[in-house]
Amino acid sequence: MALNRLTVYLAAVVVLMYCLSVVKSTNTFDAFINLNSGKVTKRDRDIDVIQGPFPRSSVKTARCSRRALARISFAAPNNCSRRRLQIDMWIRRPMGITFNVGDSVTNNGFGGDAFNQTFDAEVHSNDTKLFIFGNDLFIPRNRSARFVRMSEDFLRNSTRPRLVTLIVGDEFLMADNYVTIRRVRCNNENLFGLSGQNDTEGPRNRILYMGMNRVIRQNSNRRGTGLCRVGFKWL
Repeated sequence: MALNRLTVYLAAVVVLMYCLSVVKSTNTFDAFINLNSGKVTKRDRDIDVIQGPFPRSSVKTARCSRRALARISFAAPNNCSRRRLQIDMWIRRPMGITFNVGDSVTNNGFGGDAFNQTFDAEVHSNDTKLFIFGNDLFIPRNRSARFVRMSEDFLRNSTRPRLVTLIVGDEFLMADNYVTIRRVRCNNENLFGLSGQNDTEGPRNRILYMGMNRVIRQNSNRRGTGLCRVGFKWL
């Protein structure tokens, strides 16, 4: 009986330490979104949640299934700060598109954006896979050729939320799931345009979008579940 009580006590301590570590970590971010509770903590005017989280916090929903869309404004070309953004994501049992990060407001997954921006690179998940697509300058009018990389089982199908990190900048992407052989790093002019580049189809490029448990484009049926929390931090 004493051993059982000790086991329960140690388990409770582990859970408490984990929860405290998450709470402490929220204070280190410029913005933090909890897709379980629907709570948004924002300390930076250049990171804005423009839709969601949905459903509202008053509505009971499945774990890690609320959806949201964030808009992030990168620094002007003559500003040396805010040139790269770290996105920390806690993900459990990913299904469908749990996240979609791109520099076009109509990024819709798998390299499509309805010709809204020439600079329309994107990175997204689909179940446990990670996909990276370049922009329209990456062999124009040939969507299949815009495919940069796919990583199998990049997301872990775990019952406990696991940390995955993206670092995004102008023409730069790094993705890490903290498994040694699963780090992806790309430095390519056909990736994100975030330093004020002119665009033949849309406005100048300094904006990044992130769809959470959904793609970026509105009114799309490409959604997912499994993204529980997201933290944004300027580097």
